[in-house]
Amino acid sequence: MFRYVNQLRTLGIGETPISVIPANAFVHTPNLIRLEMSEAAVDTIERGAFQQTPLIQAIVLNKNRLSV
Repeated sequence: MFRYVNQLRTLGIGETPISVIPANAFVHTPNLIRLEMSEAAVDTIERGAFQQTPLIQAIVLNKNRLSV
């Protein structure tokens, strides 16, 4: 999803039509520590989506279409 932004630490992209966070979404953002995607259309997070972000501390996904 994001390419060659390896120094990115915080990403806020709320209110977007993104419905799927793919397994390789953050492969080029290894230093990401905070992701905010509030009020988006996310209904699927693929297995392993956050494995490439070992420093992640906060993932904010409130008001999305996720279910258990």
